[in-house]
Amino acid sequence: MNIDGTNTATATVYFYDSSGGARYQIIHQVPVPPGTSLNVMDRNSGIYLEEGDKIEGLASAASDLQMIVSYEAITD
Repeated sequence: MNIDGTNTATATVYFYDSSGGARYQIIHQVPVPPGTSLNVMDRNSGIYLEEGDKIEGLASAASDLQMIVSYEAITD
């Protein structure tokens, strides 16, 4: 979500796989206009995270983008 009232910012999102020590790009420098949001993935294209894995989000300008992540815990 771009919280800047004036400028477009670009978003980059990564998946970090701790078991392999690898970082995978999900999106790269996608423009997010001011006052809008970007849906990177939905329920039908999810990623399964294991302990130690993480999702990382970067913005082209400090404090312009906010990242919201929803998840479903799967238990044995």
